[in-house]
Amino acid sequence: MTAMPSSNSNPVLEYYQRFCDKTPFVTRTLTVFIVVEYILSFFFPFEDYLGNVTLFTILGFEIYRLVLSPFVGNSILTLIILIISYPSIGSQMEWSMGSSSYLYLMCIMSIATNLLFNAVCLLLFLVMPNSASLQYSCQGFWIILFSLITIDCMGSPDSPRRLLFIPIDIPSKYMPIAMYVLFSLFGGPSLSFALAILVGYGSKLGYLDRVKPTSYYLEQLESNGGCLHSISRASGWVLASTVGHESWIPVNANTIIPTAEPLGHSDSSSRSTDTVVVRQQNLPSTVSHCFI
Repeated sequence: MTAMPSSNSNPVLEYYQRFCDKTPFVTRTLTVFIVVEYILSFFFPFEDYLGNVTLFTILGFEIYRLVLSPFVGNSILTLIILIISYPSIGSQMEWSMGSSSYLYLMCIMSIATNLLFNAVCLLLFLVMPNSASLQYSCQGFWIILFSLITIDCMGSPDSPRRLLFIPIDIPSKYMPIAMYVLFSLFGGPSLSFALAILVGYGSKLGYLDRVKPTSYYLEQLESNGGCLHSISRASGWVLASTVGHESWIPVNANTIIPTAEPLGHSDSSSRSTDTVVVRQQNLPSTVSHCFI
């Protein structure tokens, strides 16, 4: 007989469990963290303490804002778009790059965008002495998401894409600019968004390669004695030893990328306990369910 579903089952808990099962560690953790932060922001002013404001970040040497600013200042619309679109693009990048490389990429995107923002604000202050420019804020997860979308689009720069309802094929290399124009029409131009796109183009063109870690270094961090050894054994973490790090597959590419199974799911007894078994899985071809 077929077992009847329990009447006490929680659909929200079941959805979250399915989300955890199919989403790698870094993407899953960041998504949950941003949702929790948004809820807590009604009670605590995180933007005042974590947002990137040049007056505090540079002049006050509160450099932690360079990394943490993307996680604060998100609106309810940003949160909805994030939940719908980010797990898709984030998961495929993380599967193809490895969790440590993907986490490093996001940190670099945040730091580079915020530093450029601070440099522009300082330049405005020197050209037109006005303390207001030192109090402009750069925050919100779009400063990372725009960079990731740009990097992905440059993976297949000449492939045509469409933006929402606009019946025009746009080459992928121009899609981030088209998205920025659309955002500017509805919410006004944003310096931080423009700089995030610029950082994405610069990363794909190799301007950030000097600060890019090697795959061997990442493997050492995840090995016994490394600072990432404990966390790299968490469920959904994609080990550096299972994938390459020199490039990643464009999210919209119709290709096969690796996914990992939990330890102990392999039939082979020759694998060590510090590795995961890689299997192949076809994932949907998409960049953003909302825009592209």
